[in-house]
Amino acid sequence: MHRDLALSQSLIYAANGLAYSPAISEPEGQSYAAHSFSVASQQIQFRVAKTTPTKPGHFVTLWRRSQHRPIRPFQLSDQVELFVVCVRHKGQFGQFVFRWETLQQHGIVAASNSAGKRAFRVYPPWSEEMTPSGLNKQAKASQDWQLASFLPIDEATGSDPARTKSLYLG
Repeated sequence: MHRDLALSQSLIYAANGLAYSPAISEPEGQSYAAHSFSVASQQIQFRVAKTTPTKPGHFVTLWRRSQHRPIRPFQLSDQVELFVVCVRHKGQFGQFVFRWETLQQHGIVAASNSAGKRAFRVYPPWSEEMTPSGLNKQAKASQDWQLASFLPIDEATGSDPARTKSLYLG
């Protein structure tokens, strides 16, 4: 099990009384620590984003293999309610807890008005420090909507209980 998933279970779910099911590894998404499980009866897709050397923010894939074998963006029929994306950089740690509706609104998951995406960048609060030039206009616009779903995590003390419950329970 990936360290960030284990920390999520102990510092976030268990510490805040959120019941969770055993995580099921998704071998094709191993490089992003892809797992599926539920928290408080909500289906979750879990990923760990990667830091890339030339751009600020972190990169994450978010796809499922179709019956006909090509990969595709998540669809409503996949019945995923939350997408959790962990991020780290120079001792900072946190996770985005995206609701389906949020990712649909921004064209990340497939919907009647959008084909969706198989990958995207996330921009935690520290993203501007990751490059001398800061964030470009598009990255800043993405960060603006993404930060509403961001949960800072301290490995010693965990996460703010009110913020945690707000993000996970709605």
